[in-house]
Amino acid sequence: MPIVAIVGPSGSGKSTGIFPNRDLGIIGLNPKETILCNVSGKPPAIRGWASLYAGHPKDGGNLLVRPKAADVVKAIEYANTNMPHIKNIVVDDAQYLQAFEYARRTAEKGFDKFTDIFNEGFKPLYATFDIRDDLFVFFNYHDETDKQNSRKIKTCGQMIDNTITIEGLFTEVLYTEAQTDFKTKSTEYLFRTCTNGSDTCKSRVGVFPDKTIKNDYGLVKQFIEKYNKGE
Repeated sequence: MPIVAIVGPSGSGKSTGIFPNRDLGIIGLNPKETILCNVSGKPPAIRGWASLYAGHPKDGGNLLVRPKAADVVKAIEYANTNMPHIKNIVVDDAQYLQAFEYARRTAEKGFDKFTDIFNEGFKPLYATFDIRDDLFVFFNYHDETDKQNSRKIKTCGQMIDNTITIEGLFTEVLYTEAQTDFKTKSTEYLFRTCTNGSDTCKSRVGVFPDKTIKNDYGLVKQFIEKYNKGE
């Protein structure tokens, strides 16, 4: 069950790395083999996206727009069982599964809403526990700073943080890093593969060749596949 977390602030290169882009040198993920769960509903970061991502998976498509957790779970389970050509599922802006549920129910009293908010964050992760070995699931998240001044995956409410450590469900948790050359006024967008001592970034020893790699989901997948095969 290869699942990967990509973590970082808005505008740091998380979504860009999903899609093939020759101009940026990004391999990305083949749209014909990928289901995109577009939680925020913003237009995907690829020219011509409407012709590449369209239709519900149960109708043979590859796009979910503003899904709730239950929709993501069904897509993962359906693709795992019924769509062998699908090799990748991306839950883009996954933190909004919780955030939107929280925002919808701010005026509601009682404890039940907090259980539902917890499930919005946890159930899609739980759905990946028993999937095909050739099906990669990428969750990308915004980050936040906790009370210990350490960066972590952004969540809503204490229930999920007190119950599980989301990063503990992943073997690879990559953090975005933007390096700007002020002389050339150019910015290089990267994924960092190990902690800087104050965040939850991590990967298995030997998966990646360097502490930083290009912000490219396709490249991440290649490195993990080679590692899993012992290459």
